[in-house]
Amino acid sequence: MRQGLLHRFAQGFAWNYAGRIAEFGLRFLFISFVARRVGPDSFGVYSFAVSTFTAVTLMGAFGYEQALNTFVPRHAGHPKRLAYLLRQILVRRILIFAALSLLLVLITPWIERAVGPAAGGLLWILPYLFFFNLANLLAYFLIGLLDVTLVSVVRVGIQAANLGLSVLVLNAGGDIRAVLFIMGVTAMVAALIYLAYLRGLLRAPAEPFPLGDVHRFGATLGVTNGLNYVLGQQADVMLLGFLLHDSAAIGYYNLAALLNLIFSSGLLIGFEGIAQSALSEVADRGLDRLAQTWEALIKVAILLAVPALSFAALHAAEIVGLYGAGFTEAARLLQVYLAFTVVARFFGGGTNTSTLYAMKRERIPLITRTVSGALNVGLALLWIPLYGPLGAVLATGLSGLATTVPETIITLRVTQARYPIRFAAKVLLASAGALVLTRPLAHPGLIPLVAGALAFILLFAIILALLKPLSVEDQALFQRLNPRLGHWLERLT
Repeated sequence: MRQGLLHRFAQGFAWNYAGRIAEFGLRFLFISFVARRVGPDSFGVYSFAVSTFTAVTLMGAFGYEQALNTFVPRHAGHPKRLAYLLRQILVRRILIFAALSLLLVLITPWIERAVGPAAGGLLWILPYLFFFNLANLLAYFLIGLLDVTLVSVVRVGIQAANLGLSVLVLNAGGDIRAVLFIMGVTAMVAALIYLAYLRGLLRAPAEPFPLGDVHRFGATLGVTNGLNYVLGQQADVMLLGFLLHDSAAIGYYNLAALLNLIFSSGLLIGFEGIAQSALSEVADRGLDRLAQTWEALIKVAILLAVPALSFAALHAAEIVGLYGAGFTEAARLLQVYLAFTVVARFFGGGTNTSTLYAMKRERIPLITRTVSGALNVGLALLWIPLYGPLGAVLATGLSGLATTVPETIITLRVTQARYPIRFAAKVLLASAGALVLTRPLAHPGLIPLVAGALAFILLFAIILALLKPLSVEDQALFQRLNPRLGHWLERLT
């Protein structure tokens, strides 16, 4: 008999959250070290290579990661079907990315002529392109089963290896191309570990069943993910490369975009994948349960993201200053990026998209991203030549809101959920109060920044406890999820 959803979600979430936070932290240290060590120009080379990797990944992924998150839970009671599903999708993944890697080799000379020095790392990203996509597919299969212990350990280990090896290589005189190659080697190790872990299922008897729904769902999400690329940071890096031919401008922009991602998603990264799997199961149990889950996830997103984003926006200059004087121009870009992201987080961010996927309404995100993706490209083509990297930030921020706001409205209507206005207002008030009280502590340097952050967290927690933003129903839900967490949250109820 399968364990209850709440128990499996809580157990899987604990591992996934701890693992993703550790992975995210190590990745932050890795990117920070690389940026400081190589400077804006070489960091621009790294950024363009990673953006190209992302574009090719979205071309070949066909949404199978999200499809596995949705369909694996539905076949979890049928091991032979799972074996068939895994084999079919895995073979497709290997063939597709082998072909795309060859294609990238053939077109790299043309890209180098069009972009200039910023494209100097493309061939070195190829091992990472192939092995990351193999490993990521296997990881999402395990996450679909809410079996995330190994995934968490491997992801953390790989990031630790990337950081340690990059420190050794760069300090020994290596360049950014060696760092890209290291990423490919560690991704290969991850893929081999997952294959070894799943070897029993890969060899087990399989029961063929129609995969048409899986392919159609994945294809729709693949197109949606492609539009997300058009909407986001990586497409901006590509456009900056083709329009400005300035690797330093790419470095400024990418540092601001990465810091924005860290502050907006760092504490939420543990929900990736596992929330989609849980929502898919909840959706089969009725709209009431789905609406309750959506409201809980929205509150968690606001609570964990908005305070961090607010603190970062006020201290953008001090944060960017940690990377050296060469990145000073990134501070203004970061502030503008964070302002847009604060608004987006109040509207739920990706929670709406996951909820719509769980309800099999994947065409709605496809439509919203088609419109906003076209808007982003149009604005970027207009504003990047005029304003440089700032034009890219403005285009992405506005088009992102053109996605998030409509999806929130649609999700509220189809689930009959209630937007937590009082909760959002109390979190905003606590954040503003803590910012005002800690602003005098703002000074350049790591130690003053850490001291200010700790003071901000303490004051935010005190003000929030006085405002008591959680309802009795919220506390009861978290109590079922984790008794200790539920008991602690009584202070906020």
